Amino acid sequence: MSLLERSMQVAAPFGRYFETLMRVPRTLHEAGEVAASVARSSEHVVLIPGYSSIRECMNPLKRTLEADGFAVHMARVPNNGLGDAREAADLVAGMISGIRAADPTAGVHLVGHSRGGMIARDVAVRYGASQHIDSLIVLGSPQNGVRVTFPGIAKSRLMDPFIPESRLQLLAGSDYVQSLGSRALEQDGTHLASIYVDHFDGAVRPSEAHVAAAGWHNVAVPVGGPFPHLSMITNDRITYRQLAAELAMSIAGRTRAS
Repeated sequence: MSLLERSMQVAAPFGRYFETLMRVPRTLHEAGEVAASVARSSEHVVLIPGYSSIRECMNPLKRTLEADGFAVHMARVPNNGLGDAREAADLVAGMISGIRAADPTAGVHLVGHSRGGMIARDVAVRYGASQHIDSLIVLGSPQNGVRVTFPGIAKSRLMDPFIPESRLQLLAGSDYVQSLGSRALEQDGTHLASIYVDHFDGAVRPSEAHVAAAGWHNVAVPVGGPFPHLSMITNDRITYRQLAAELAMSIAGRTRAS
């Protein structure tokens, strides 16, 4: 087990204190703002956390989506997001099957932060045609992989004691990153959007998050603070307003089509 994995084993049980320590707002709406209520309970959002994440980080996003009328499901990814991304995608696909079984006409929207956005796209690439995903929206997600200064060191087995082998899936040019673009998704009728910070956010560069494939809506948002990558899902209202707009577009498009 790597040092990072051991650290997460220690940190994860304290996740419930995260919001207090970070002074996270109850919701991502502006003070006094009335919930948009753009959705019905038959609109389901599956939230997928990122690499070395504590699930509580996504609670503000979950509460805000619920206030806007969505049924929200928090995906459980293996080993605090440090496990195999394909295994995580299989688990998310199982969640979608459960939602579809309970409500065959439900709208299903995947929203993934950081590596969770890669997992969400993996689900759409491998399962989307059969299960139909209405929206695939990624937040601060390195869809083109992460570029590192010394890729040889990052790939070296010498890094295994510090960072789990799953890091290799994150790297630009990896087989996993290439697989994310192996099938065009716009043909499935899925609303596709990548929302990312308009400058280096502490983890992901805009060029790493911008998706050049057909059908994708790329939106750069001005997120401030010392670590914008995390702020996107914990206290940034601009990011949330853009996310809500993308979901509303997806719902409206499906309504017109029906």
